[in-house]
Parts: sequence; structure tokens; C-alpha cells
Amino acid sequence: MTTASALLLRASREDEAAAEAVGIPIVRHRLIAFVISGFLSGIAGVLLAHFLGTVRVETFYLDLTFLIVAMLVIGGMRSLSGAVAGALVIAALTEFLRQAEIGVTVGKTVVAAPAGLGDAILALLMLAILLFRPQGIAGGREIFGRSIVARVIADGEVDPLR
Repeated sequence: MTTASALLLRASREDEAAAEAVGIPIVRHRLIAFVISGFLSGIAGVLLAHFLGTVRVETFYLDLTFLIVAMLVIGGMRSLSGAVAGALVIAALTEFLRQAEIGVTVGKTVVAAPAGLGDAILALLMLAILLFRPQGIAGGREIFGRSIVARVIADGEVDPLR
């Protein structure tokens, strides 16, 4: 998908009526994006099945889906760096809470958090982000400067060193 197609999809997302009024074929571009995302998801599924060696229903339970959605919501869905920041925050938090649920041995006793605490804290964090900062950590902007798309719009060309 070219940069122009990405801009057309973004325009149709922001204001569908205005995009259609300027002649953007919304249905066609959304269908192309859907087919490309379906193809990439299929490839990812095949690679995961090959890696695991077997495919069972228990492998694809909702835990992984919930974590991925939490990463996007917490980081922000409208920026790549926000999604990466959300993934880092969730990965660190889930690992810390997993270790807390396993527990720490103090003498002959094991001090551990109750089972399921990690999921509860993750749900509370998602709820707090949705209530107080709906755009996520990144706020819909790139954390590390302007995006490539913004550079193309402003300058008319891409300079990878910029």
C-alpha cells in the first residue's frame, strides 16, 4: 500500500462524507486494506502454527487477544511509537505481576499475590487510561518526532535521515 493510499484511508476514517465528496473511492480502498490485513494475519497464523507444531483451541484463548488490545489501548492506536510504548509497558507490568503471583520466599514462607491479580490490575489500568487519557500514552502523536507520512505531506519527499 502506497503512502497515498494510507492518506486516502486516513481521510476516509476522519470524515467519510468529505472524503467521498472529493472523489475518494472509500469502499475500494477499505476493501484493499481489509484484504491485505487478512493476508498478513493468515501468514502470521501459519507461521505461529508451524512454530507451535500443533494447533489447539486452548492455544488461542482470549488471554493473548486481551493483552494485545490492552497494548494498543494503553499506548494509543493512532501512532506507531504509542503502540510500541504500550507493548513495553504491558510486557513489563505483566512480567512483574507474574513474578508477584509466583511469590517470594522469606524464610520458610512464600509471600505471593493472589492468583488473577495481574489480570485485575491490567483491567484497572486499561479503565484508567480510557477514562483519563482516551488517546493513550502517546496521545495520537509520534513520540520520537514527526511520522514519515507527515514528512511526505510537508516536504513532498522522504528523507530517512531526518
